[in-house]
Amino acid sequence: MVKYLKALMLGMLVVIPPAVVYYQTVLSGTLASPILEAKASHLGKMRTEPEPSRRRRRWVDESGSLHQELVDLSEFLKGKARTLPPRVAKVCGMQDEQRQLFKEMEYNVGSIPGYGEFKHVEREEKHVKYLLSLHNPQEDAVVSKGILMHLFSPEGTYPSVTEVHALCDGVPSLGPQGSRGEEEDEKGTTKRSSLISCSPGKTAVEVGSSIGMISMYLAARGMKVHALDPVQPNLQRLNESICLNSFRNCLRSSAPDGRISSSSSCFDSSALRSFAGRVKVHHSLVASSSGDRLPVQTQPRNLASTLPTQQAGATYSAMVKTIALDDIEMEEVELLHVTSQGDEYKAFLGAKRLFDEGKVKNVVFMMYFLKDDEDGREQEIQDSLKSIRFLRKYGFSFYNIEGCGRAQRGFFSGPALIPWEQVEEYVKKPRETGAHPTILASRTRVDGLNQVLQDKLNQKEEKEKQRARESESVN
Repeated sequence: MVKYLKALMLGMLVVIPPAVVYYQTVLSGTLASPILEAKASHLGKMRTEPEPSRRRRRWVDESGSLHQELVDLSEFLKGKARTLPPRVAKVCGMQDEQRQLFKEMEYNVGSIPGYGEFKHVEREEKHVKYLLSLHNPQEDAVVSKGILMHLFSPEGTYPSVTEVHALCDGVPSLGPQGSRGEEEDEKGTTKRSSLISCSPGKTAVEVGSSIGMISMYLAARGMKVHALDPVQPNLQRLNESICLNSFRNCLRSSAPDGRISSSSSCFDSSALRSFAGRVKVHHSLVASSSGDRLPVQTQPRNLASTLPTQQAGATYSAMVKTIALDDIEMEEVELLHVTSQGDEYKAFLGAKRLFDEGKVKNVVFMMYFLKDDEDGREQEIQDSLKSIRFLRKYGFSFYNIEGCGRAQRGFFSGPALIPWEQVEEYVKKPRETGAHPTILASRTRVDGLNQVLQDKLNQKEEKEKQRARESESVN
């Protein structure tokens, strides 16, 4: 027993001092042994970050998943898959498979649907393609149903977009199919210039954008676009279109040969910004001043058309804040496209500063003739004349672009210059109820075929005056 106690006391004398020294050095923040220091350093790193091999494995798993989603998205866009990949659907806010309804729109540069090529284009990319998210046709039986079933124009097109496409590409002003109606100079070179420059970097504003048929077309051409609409569901579809086209644009730039690389970063917000950054969406009712809240409701099963008064059966109804275009920060506006259901003049008043500063170059707007009674029709005419007189003060020339870019009755309809003295007569001419003819007001220099048309009109007027003078002299 005595021997056992002596051995125990000797062991404590040997063991305890090093132990005391070790814990004292740890608590004081110093480590005497390099081996202990290295081990403690390793343990500290293990507490703050995952092991490298574990971190690598997690990255490989996630990147592989992202890569597969992009491959699946590519297949979906080609029509080889029925639903969007989950992560893409979540980013674009389209998780509901019933809401994954869209159409690919396509226009050929230098060519018009139903007419064919009218000029040779010296560029590799001759197609303007974009995806357009659509409403359920039961909710929107006009625009969305019309695009899905191509009721109003060839598949992948829409009439109002075709009009803008024709103006952007400088189509012939008039001429039967086959003859083209082109003018040549003394060297045999066709003379033609676009009234609207839809080149990358230019700015366009669409008032009454609906689901963004025109806005997405202009963005696909590289323009900066402000899209304004008072109907929230329309802007939801527009934001979905922006998201889908951003992914598609990224896939095209990172995989031009169609092979999706495992290093593709299309889920990075910066990679999507090259397309998404072109379009700014405004949930607003464009008016002569900002800050008011006014009621907005759409016609039954027509989310692109708003009603001036409260009626039963509206598909959408809400109080919406007004905005004046002058309160939106922007530089020179190449194209102001206004579809305000009869409130175009108010939109122009709200952009007076832009007009005063000469920042608006081209305006496309509609005149609405929806009233059956004589007083109502007269009011509609006066509203349209207010817009005409407002724009004429700023030196705009006017063009009839009814059906522009579409072949009708064997003739191809292009923009036709309307002399100033005939504009009001053009507005007042009888029209069927429901008509909404489109006018282009442009400050672009009138040349090419448009100048030829003006010269012909002047010659015709001079001949009529000459005949009148001759008949007077005979009498």
